[in-house]
Amino acid sequence: MRYEISAEITLAIRAYNSPGVQVTEQVSASLAPLLADPQIVALVGPAAAAGGSGGPQSATERIFLSASTPVALKNTGVNASSLVVSNNISGAVVNPGNYVLTTTSGSSSITGDEVTSIARVSPPATAPTLATGAGGTLAAATYVYEISYTNAGGETAPGPVSSVITLSVPGSVTLSNIPIGPTGTTARNVYRAVQTAGVNGTFTLQATVPDNTTTTLANEGSTATNTLPKLGIADGETVLVAYNYTDNFFFSPTFFSDFDDIRDKYGPSFDATGAVASPLTLAARFAFMNGASEIVCVAAATSSDTDVSAAIQKLENDDTITMISVVSGSASVHAALAAHLTAMATIGKYRMGVVGQDGSVNTITATTLRNSQAYNNEALMMVSPAAFTYQNPITGRPNILGGQYAAAAILGMFAARDVHIPLTRKTVSGFSDVYDTRSATESALDSSAGLLVIESRSGTLRVRHGVTTAATNVNTREASVVRAKYDMARRLRFALDGVVGLVAPATEAPLIVQSQVVGVLDQLAVEGIISGYQDVKARLLSSDLTTVEVRYNYTPAYPINNISIVFTINTQTGTLEPQVGL
Repeated sequence: MRYEISAEITLAIRAYNSPGVQVTEQVSASLAPLLADPQIVALVGPAAAAGGSGGPQSATERIFLSASTPVALKNTGVNASSLVVSNNISGAVVNPGNYVLTTTSGSSSITGDEVTSIARVSPPATAPTLATGAGGTLAAATYVYEISYTNAGGETAPGPVSSVITLSVPGSVTLSNIPIGPTGTTARNVYRAVQTAGVNGTFTLQATVPDNTTTTLANEGSTATNTLPKLGIADGETVLVAYNYTDNFFFSPTFFSDFDDIRDKYGPSFDATGAVASPLTLAARFAFMNGASEIVCVAAATSSDTDVSAAIQKLENDDTITMISVVSGSASVHAALAAHLTAMATIGKYRMGVVGQDGSVNTITATTLRNSQAYNNEALMMVSPAAFTYQNPITGRPNILGGQYAAAAILGMFAARDVHIPLTRKTVSGFSDVYDTRSATESALDSSAGLLVIESRSGTLRVRHGVTTAATNVNTREASVVRAKYDMARRLRFALDGVVGLVAPATEAPLIVQSQVVGVLDQLAVEGIISGYQDVKARLLSSDLTTVEVRYNYTPAYPINNISIVFTINTQTGTLEPQVGL
């Protein structure tokens, strides 16, 4: 196998040297003892807060509201349905009809950057005019009235109390000059109270004017109800505003080394009924259970294919990511990941991906799964089958989970092992069983089609064969061989990056680069990541004297997948002569 490396070297001619002693550093072939990048993996998918349910991030603000002036909340990405306004003194909850929320896109116009403002809805500023009505059975007493507005949010506080009207005999009251509400008002409520010795009694709802145009209510005299006026927001009052939010940082790549931190940010895996609440959290749980110690998580804005695919692209500038799994069973998202891996490889950022289709609701047959994987991509692995059982910790009963969660488990297994260690016959943790059981023949067909099969053996789940979707060639089929190759490329890039920009004589530049390459390859061979190498040659390109080209051959560290034993019977002596060939 031939591998080519290019490194940029800048050559300069020194026109003048000042007299004196020159102290320079000689570039040596020695390498830093730690050459390997950490095996940091990434998970991309929807979280509890994505899609508008409100994240575990919460805030409470004290907001001063004057007239109808909007006040922007401090945090962006506010979930309006989670917002609660309460009185700053008593803590009593304010009816949503007393305020209005407006949301506008932030400066970057990205998910989570939306700005939410709150404004007070002014209650009526005037009271109705009262007069004695025609007839009626309203008891003889002294009465006062007040009006409130209703809108899409609910009801405002009532306005000022009217002048009194006294009925000396049973009758009714006619209201005029009923105030008209602001835009958005859908109706007006009429409250009444009895005044005794100048003191107003309890106001109760008596009638509703079902529009925002009528200003007269004739012959009001209905029986008192138990409905009381709503608490409002006085002009110039400070209120408490509590809410959940998912700002733009929530959707940015975030590094974790502890599962509890993931759960705190993205919410619990399951809700109170045992349904999956945060796919990203649950996938991370499987990754940690199978050995991952460091994970970069990216929450998608929603579970839509478009948003999950967009979230993958947020990993472009991260140089530490070695593997990615998406918490989605969608073929569209899988294709987006495959395209991402290919694009990253073209700029020297070699990554691998693990995906799984979702057979938790609709069964995906073995034939369908084989036919649907047509990527032929050495950087992409697809799990088979597409459904697994998991003991739900909330309900205590088995859940059926899609293959995307098994893909997260495989991601964790890779993260826990050196790059040249295959997953073949390694145990998968966290699942109760394979839900869609395959026969031995079907499993073999799956593997030959480029599917990474997880099988059940005596109650234990294990990887049948760690293969990629490029199953036609041993050098592209074996995931461990591909991982080792990508690790070699990353190490060379890391080691030679310090040489780029170095000024060296033309005769020495190839030797400097060559020595660095040899040092990396020696280290890889010592670690067993490659079996060996030869013919390392470096030269300055005549067409561009700032470029050093390095070529070499290397032998991968192939895993032992098959053992063949051949024996014969010696009929002359009656003894057995075993012949073992590996």
